Amino acid sequence: MHAKVSSRGLRFFAHDAAAPKCPSAGETPEHRELKNSVAEMVRAAGWEAFVEAEPGAGDRGGWRADVLAALPEQPRRVAFEIQLSGMTPAEGKERTGRYGADGIEVVWISTRHARWLYEIPGVRVCRRADALGALVADRGLARTPKDLVPAPPLSEVIVDFLGGQLLVDPIGEFYDQIPFGERTREYWVRDAVALRTPAEAAARQATEAKLRAHFAALEEHERHRAALMARQQAALPSALADAEAALTSNQRIQVGVPAKDVVGVVTSEEARGNERTAYGRVVWIRDGLIRETKLFAVVCPVAGRIGPGLAKSWATRGVRIYAADEGEASHLASVLGWSFRDIHVAGVPATPSPG
Repeated sequence: MHAKVSSRGLRFFAHDAAAPKCPSAGETPEHRELKNSVAEMVRAAGWEAFVEAEPGAGDRGGWRADVLAALPEQPRRVAFEIQLSGMTPAEGKERTGRYGADGIEVVWISTRHARWLYEIPGVRVCRRADALGALVADRGLARTPKDLVPAPPLSEVIVDFLGGQLLVDPIGEFYDQIPFGERTREYWVRDAVALRTPAEAAARQATEAKLRAHFAALEEHERHRAALMARQQAALPSALADAEAALTSNQRIQVGVPAKDVVGVVTSEEARGNERTAYGRVVWIRDGLIRETKLFAVVCPVAGRIGPGLAKSWATRGVRIYAADEGEASHLASVLGWSFRDIHVAGVPATPSPG
């Protein structure tokens, strides 16, 4: 194999007829030129570059790297694979896995808008439209094309990746539109990866942690709400029964906020309260003769919503507080500053109300 220059000024290596088994046989001039450019960039970064590197002792194998970057006495190895021919995302993942089995990081490089971009670590490169015509990476980083103006030189991407200023990081769902003739081609990846700075990766992790905490809090809130509603549903009949027993002539039971007359079987939803009842279910007694409505009971209020003023108001007005069980009754008594016996437990005979 010997060096040549094409009519368009592209440097490449031509194969001698006597060397049919050269590892580069069958490669296009574009592939060879890009491979040698990458090797030069690796060496410029202070790393050793091994072209057409094969597995060594202790490797499982199944790969041959276009360019393998390594440092003496250092375990880290990075393969740069030039992929200009067709390759499916599944094939790319399988080949990337072979490198991973030997502890080798890999970055795929193409001059096409390959389907495997963002499925596996890699970049799309092109020539910058200026006098120098430098190779730049316009896709594959964790930023949109609008953020990459101008696109970074491939040499900078390689230096940053080898130096730890870029790493492979998941970016979640990725959608992109690429010009394709007079139309556009859509790319959508469910679990995308891209080259990203450590700071960008840390920011992504922090954002995801906040989202996880947010949704966990929502789920916890929903569990508490469901449990509260179940307790209120269980305790409401006791409050209604006690209210019925306490009625005198000209009085009737009302429920909920705003208060409304009871018609048929009362549901927990009909007895719903608000912040002024600490979101407990509400039972009233309406005296038609004097046209007065008195708050009779609050069923399973939310302890965290009960302030000193509300507790004092309930005590002064003789409002009964109902709990679904003794555990809840004990907690409510502590929050209200009342005696445990002043809390009415569902199914347990009523005791004197506070006041």
